[in-house]
Amino acid sequence: MRVRCLFLALVALCATACTQSPSGGLTPVPSGVPSPTVLGPGGEAAPATRTPLPNQSPLTVTFLNVGQGDCEWIKTPDGQDILIDAGKEVAGPIVLTYLQSHGVKDLEVVVLTHPDDDHVGGLVQVLQDLPVKQVVYNGQPSSGDLYDEFTQAISAKAIPAVVARAGQTFAWGPVSVTVLNPAEPLDAGSNRDNDNSVTLRVSYGQVDVMLPGDISTTAERQVLQRQLPTEAEILKVSHHGSASSSGNAFLAAVQPKVAVIEVNHEQYKKHPNAGTLARLLAVTPAVYRTDLDGTVVVSTNGMTWTVTTETARVGELATASVRTCPGDANADGAVNLLDLTLLSAAYDPGAPAANGLADLNGDDVVDVLDLTLVTSNYGRACR
Repeated sequence: MRVRCLFLALVALCATACTQSPSGGLTPVPSGVPSPTVLGPGGEAAPATRTPLPNQSPLTVTFLNVGQGDCEWIKTPDGQDILIDAGKEVAGPIVLTYLQSHGVKDLEVVVLTHPDDDHVGGLVQVLQDLPVKQVVYNGQPSSGDLYDEFTQAISAKAIPAVVARAGQTFAWGPVSVTVLNPAEPLDAGSNRDNDNSVTLRVSYGQVDVMLPGDISTTAERQVLQRQLPTEAEILKVSHHGSASSSGNAFLAAVQPKVAVIEVNHEQYKKHPNAGTLARLLAVTPAVYRTDLDGTVVVSTNGMTWTVTTETARVGELATASVRTCPGDANADGAVNLLDLTLLSAAYDPGAPAANGLADLNGDDVVDVLDLTLVTSNYGRACR
C-alpha cells in the first residue's frame, strides 16, 4: 500500500513539474567522439607513439547498414573474406553491391547465426551469386522458407558446411575464432531461434570482437556458465538492442569499449530499447547505431582500433533518448504518463522483471530505481 501511495505521489509531482517547465528542461548532450576515432586497449584515445604491430595488416569488421537486420563483413589481414548474416531478403542486392564494390569476388566463409529472416534473407542471393568455400551455421531443423532456400543452396552447390557448437575454435589466417554458443543439445524453448544463435569471439592480437547474434539474457547466462573467454573490446549488440538482451552480467563480462547496434528504429520501434541503451552507456560512451551512423567500420592492427562511420552525427554517439531522458520506457520519444503507466503495471520489487521495457536500469526487477528514472526525467523530449 505504501508503494502505491508513493507511486501516486510521484505521478502528482511529475504532473506539477511538467506544468512548471513546459520546455521539458532538456539537458545539453555532451559532444561525442568524432569519426573516425582511434582508441587504445583501455578505451582511451591512442597515444601518437603507439604504432601497429610489426608486419601485420589490419583486420576490418564492417557492420553493414541493411535496415532492420544484421550483416557483418570481416576482412582478415591475409585477405580472407568472411560474411556473417546478410539482413532481410531485400538486403541481398545491397550486400552484394557493397562487397563487390570493395573487390570481393568470393567468400572464404559464410556464417549464419540463426534462421530469422532478418539474418538469413540476404544470404540466399549471396550464395547464388558469389563462390563460397565454407558455411558455418547451427544446423537446426527447418525454420521457414528462406532458411530452407539457404540450406538447399548449400546442398545444390556442395558447399562444405560446419555445424557450430560451443568450444570449437577456427583459424582465419592470423585471426582466431572461438564459438561460445550454441551448446549441444540445441535449446528447445520458445525463444530457441534467437538463443541458438551462433556466437563468436573473433580475436586478432590484443583486440577481440564479440558477435552474439540475437541471444537473450537467458543464453547470455549460459555463455558465462561455460567459462569460455568473453572479454572483448568491440561488441556487436545482441538482438538489435532489444529489452531482452545485453544484461548487466554479460556486459560486465565482455567489458566493451565500443558497441555497435544494427537496427532501424523507424522500421521497428521496439529496437533499440531505452533500458538496454542505458546499460550500454553505463559501460562505454561509444555506442554506434547503423540507423543513425550508417555502415560502421572497425579497423584494428591487433593493438588499437579505429571506428569510421558512414554518416557523421554531431554532438552525440548514442541516442538522445538515453542521454537526456532514460525514463522513456516505451521508446516513444518522450517521458510521459504512458511510461508511468507502464511502470505502474509492471511494478513488483519482489519478483524477476516480467516486462523488459519497464526494467530501465537492467537489474532484473521493476522497482523504485526504475520509477525514479521516469520521474526525474518526466516531461522531457527524447529527440
